[in-house]
Amino acid sequence: LLHGLAFAIFFAVLGLPLGRLADRYNRRNIIAAGITVWSLMTAVCGLAGNFVQLFLARTGVGVGEAALSPSAYSMMSDAFPPNKLTRAIAVYSTGGTLGTGLALIIGGAIIQLVADTNNLTLPLVGELRPWQSAFFIVALPGLAVACLMFAVSEPRRRGLLRQGEVVPDSLPIADVLVFLIQRWKTYGALFAVTSFMTALSSGFIMWYPTFLIRLHDYSISQAGYSFGLLFLVFGTAGVICGGWLATSLNKRGYYDANMRVMIIGAAASGLPYVVGPLMPTAILAMSCMAVAIFSTQMIAAVCVAATQLITPNQLRGQAAAIFLLLINLIGFGLGSTGIAFFTDFVFARDDALHYSMALSAVLVIPPSIYFYWRALPAYRDCLQESKEFTETGHAS
Repeated sequence: LLHGLAFAIFFAVLGLPLGRLADRYNRRNIIAAGITVWSLMTAVCGLAGNFVQLFLARTGVGVGEAALSPSAYSMMSDAFPPNKLTRAIAVYSTGGTLGTGLALIIGGAIIQLVADTNNLTLPLVGELRPWQSAFFIVALPGLAVACLMFAVSEPRRRGLLRQGEVVPDSLPIADVLVFLIQRWKTYGALFAVTSFMTALSSGFIMWYPTFLIRLHDYSISQAGYSFGLLFLVFGTAGVICGGWLATSLNKRGYYDANMRVMIIGAAASGLPYVVGPLMPTAILAMSCMAVAIFSTQMIAAVCVAATQLITPNQLRGQAAAIFLLLINLIGFGLGSTGIAFFTDFVFARDDALHYSMALSAVLVIPPSIYFYWRALPAYRDCLQESKEFTETGHAS
C-alpha cells in the first residue's frame, strides 16, 4: 500500500488537473513547485508516527511528482524543434531507468550510513532516529533542484490550435476529449496499446526476481542485484537507442518514425518475452530478458514524443496526464496481477510462474504489433494536420 497505492492513486488522479495547469500557466514554476512538494513530503515521511500519517505523506509525494511530466513534456515540445524532440525526451526518460537503479544502490548506502550513526537532533524537528534521518537526507537534493529550476527560462509556446481567427489560451475539457476521440485510432494506439505493453513489462519486472529464485535457485540478494543491474544497463540503453533510431529515420524522410520504432520495439521484444521464462538456464533466461527490456524501453521515449508532436499546445499537458493515468491504471495495475492470476487460476501451481509469464507475452505482443501497425496511416494524417497548428508568440 505504501509503495504502490498511496503513491499511484494520487499521482494518476491529480495528473489531469495539473496537466491542465501546464497547458495554461508557467510550466517552469509548476515543475519547481512539484519538486518542492514531493521533497518536503519525503521528509515528512520521516516524521510519521503511524501508518495513516505515513500513508498520507506518501500521497503527498505522489501529488508533487504528478506535476512533473505533463509540464516537462509540454515544455520540451516548445524548447526543441520537432526533429530533435524525440532525442530530447529520450534523454529525459533515462531518468526513470537510471533513477530506479541508482535508488537501489544509493538508497542502500544511505541506510547503511545512518544505521551506524546515533540519533540526530534538528532545530524545530527534534530528535530523529536513523531511519527517519534517511528520509531527510534523500529529500535535501530535491529542494536544491527546485531552486535550480528558476535558472531555466519558460520557452515561448508554439503550435497552438487556432479556432477561427482566435488562438485561445486554453480549451474546455470537453473540447480536449473531443479532439482525442476524433483521432481515436492514433491516440488509442499511443495510449491504450502502450499501456498494455507497459503492463507486460512491469509484470515481468515485478516477477522476474521471484522467477529466478523459484526456478533457478537464486538467493534473494542475487536475484535483486542481477536483475536490477540488467534493467539499469539495458533499460537505459533501450531508451537512448529508441530516441536515436527515431531521429535517424526521421532524417531519412520517415516522418512517422516514432510509430515505426514502437512497432520495431514491440516486434523485437516478442520472442524474448515468450521463450525467456522457458529457458533451461538462468544465463539464457537473463539474456532473453535483456533483449526484451531493451526493446520495450525503446517504446517509452518515442511514444511520448509521438504524442507531443501531434497534439496542439493547449492540450499537451492534459494529453500527457491522460497517458500517465492509463499507464498507472493499466500498465502498473494489471501487469503483476495478471501474471499472478494465470499462476493461481489458470495453471493453479506455484511452480508454473514461467508458463504464466510466457502466456502473458503471447496475449499482449501480437495484438500490440497489429494495432500499432494499423495506426500508422492515422498517425501520418495527424502529423500532417499538426503542421496547420498556428505558430504564435504567446507565452505563459
